[in-house]
Amino acid sequence: GVALTLFLGEHHQNRRFPPSRFLIAHQNRLVGAFCTTSEGDKRTVYLSNYREPWYSPLVPDTTDPTQGSRFPLQGPGAGEVTGLASHGTSIAVFTFDAAWLLTTSDQLLDYTLHRFSNHGCVAHRTIASVKDLLLWASSDGIYMAREGEGVQRISDDIKTAYQGISAADLAKAHAYVWDDKYFFVWPSGCRVYDLRYGQWSRLTNFTWRVAAVTALGQAVERVYGAQASAARVFRLETGATDNEVAVVALWESHDFDAGMPGREKRLVYVNAHWRVASGTATLRLYKGTGTTPIQTATQNLATVEETGGTVAVMRQRCAEQARSDRFRIALEYSGTAATYELLQTEAQFAPVT
Repeated sequence: GVALTLFLGEHHQNRRFPPSRFLIAHQNRLVGAFCTTSEGDKRTVYLSNYREPWYSPLVPDTTDPTQGSRFPLQGPGAGEVTGLASHGTSIAVFTFDAAWLLTTSDQLLDYTLHRFSNHGCVAHRTIASVKDLLLWASSDGIYMAREGEGVQRISDDIKTAYQGISAADLAKAHAYVWDDKYFFVWPSGCRVYDLRYGQWSRLTNFTWRVAAVTALGQAVERVYGAQASAARVFRLETGATDNEVAVVALWESHDFDAGMPGREKRLVYVNAHWRVASGTATLRLYKGTGTTPIQTATQNLATVEETGGTVAVMRQRCAEQARSDRFRIALEYSGTAATYELLQTEAQFAPVT
């Protein structure tokens, strides 16, 4: 009886790692999920032994800190796994309807699994871990989580564009982070979220279907992209050209009412601030729900107000017809500066009596 017990224990501890659709590396362990064979299932997270990615014990020895384990999802939203990501000392686990954190340490007994969001992930390539932030695409928008601050939806300013993405295209979406910006890309578009300023912009003529960031031993990260129709990889230069077509960076504000909904206002000034660069930026002002600008202005981004300055400023007085209950501002740039950065926009208004 003793010999049989020892044999079964060793057998379970050496159980091979199940074949999985999703695989990531985390703290010298292999993590997998969505097994379609009889060796596992689609609702369990598999953790390998320390530096032994080929083993994932079915019944681990909890006195051995190098052992791996298996963690079945339970409770509301515990459906099939749709994505994994290494996030600091934790592993983010997503289903279509919810998200969990598998918090790990060097000791197997310290592993815990808890749900932190009721918003799941629909495209595993959109999951990004940067600094203390975790971002991903859900069925109703793009979400961002930060420890101590909870989960928030950050895509409300691009709600119309996001809702226009088909389910098939959304499943093909991917994302990468470069220069503190989250690039969200799907087969027919690209939106960029600035993590420092909380602003969305857009890259037009973005024909890349797969993109990634790498440092390659250099001080500055580089962005590389590939097209579905070309068997080669291109190095992308943000703000220059994309497949020999000018890249247009477009930022649009949401429709704002200046804190006075339903009341007619008159915009007096619209101001914008950029980091000094080459080329010209164009401002367009819209009112109501109109799609035709009521005013257009340009700014040479190489112009500064004081010698040695680093900020280009536009102070544009608004036209007389800038009267409405709500407005929208759009700023467009199609130059070739290596770094294009919009710092701030603001509008001054007066109530109409």
